Amino acid sequence: GYSDGSVLAQLGSTDMRTAIGYAISHPSRPPLAVERLDFARLARLDFEAPDETRFPSLRLARTAMQRGGSQGAILNAAEETACHAFIDGRLAFLRMAAIVEEVMDEMAHLPPATCMDEVFAIDSEARRLAALRVKQLHP
Repeated sequence: GYSDGSVLAQLGSTDMRTAIGYAISHPSRPPLAVERLDFARLARLDFEAPDETRFPSLRLARTAMQRGGSQGAILNAAEETACHAFIDGRLAFLRMAAIVEEVMDEMAHLPPATCMDEVFAIDSEARRLAALRVKQLHP
């Protein structure tokens, strides 16, 4: 949020093409053939605290932010490895977060990376550990 307490929110229809288009073309905003958000039909917005038990990856992202250092890179590498294993049919969807958490915990003792070579080494080790855990579950 801002220093005056306000928050800027981006709203749109529930279509991943918008988010993907933004990620690919930032800072440009090319036109997309998606349904436009109609505030008259929307009527209201409801917000609830996220259920971190149901969505454990939210908790893992918060943990990575709180721990700092290289935990964000570790989370990303382990998550990508687990996701590929899921897509390949080698890992159940509900096991992905557990794999990521195990790798994050195992690598939590590492000091923050101080150069790109260290970032690449940490990324590689997180991927190796995640792949090892996947293999242990599905030899």
